[in-house]
Amino acid sequence: MKAEGTIRTARRKLSPPKTIQEFATSAGISYQHLSNIETGKTMPSQKMVHKIAVALSIDYADLWEQVVREWSEAQSGGSITSQDASESSPPADLDR
Repeated sequence: MKAEGTIRTARRKLSPPKTIQEFATSAGISYQHLSNIETGKTMPSQKMVHKIAVALSIDYADLWEQVVREWSEAQSGGSITSQDASESSPPADLDR
């Protein structure tokens, strides 16, 4: 499973479920960027994962760890783009 599956699955489990457009607005990110994340065209930055975690009301560090793990697995099958692909641990100041 790719990282975008984690985010898409969590978004769809919201009650009530939100469309990608509704969720992007609530997370404060563009629809196109969220779409690129969910379709596996780009890996989200740490700041983007933080915004998504806040909008999902889930723990940022857990989500970041899962995203990094899944993207690392996906890298063996192809390339990804990311501003933060080389960063493996979340900065502590994002949760403040």
